[in-house]
Amino acid sequence: MVKLIASIDPGRNGGICVTDKNSIIHYLSKLSANKKIIKECLKEVRGLTNILFLESAISMQTNRTTCNNLFFLNGYITGYANGIGMQVVSCSPRHWKNCMHLSKNKDESIIRAIELFDIEKELLSHPKYSRDGLAEALLLGYYAFHYFPFYPEKDQIDLWKEIVSQYE
Repeated sequence: MVKLIASIDPGRNGGICVTDKNSIIHYLSKLSANKKIIKECLKEVRGLTNILFLESAISMQTNRTTCNNLFFLNGYITGYANGIGMQVVSCSPRHWKNCMHLSKNKDESIIRAIELFDIEKELLSHPKYSRDGLAEALLLGYYAFHYFPFYPEKDQIDLWKEIVSQYE
């Protein structure tokens, strides 16, 4: 039975968390592009759950270096997580944000995370540049429990059946 899910918003100012269906946070940390920090965080969350929802890298209208770094980072996270026995679900930001009626506005994500997780003091204690990564990691975890069972991405139907069958 899946009781906890880990989720990651990757990137230079990313975040990683472990939440449950009742929006209780069991782990929350900033996540950078540093491989050592990624490995440490993944080892910690692996002790809590074996399911990881990872925001997938998408081609965006920024410079090529930024896109290449995100694709590399996602590959590294996926490979390491699989290597320590985690099941990784890659989620397009367009899909999960659309399901939750969110735009790409980072402030909107922060406000929604505060509403859903009641963490205003904790979230706002972080520097402004890292708040959106933490907020979006939390929101991706919320999506995993409350939207993914009903709105999986088309290319994830087989994985969806396997993961949802493990939910309580």
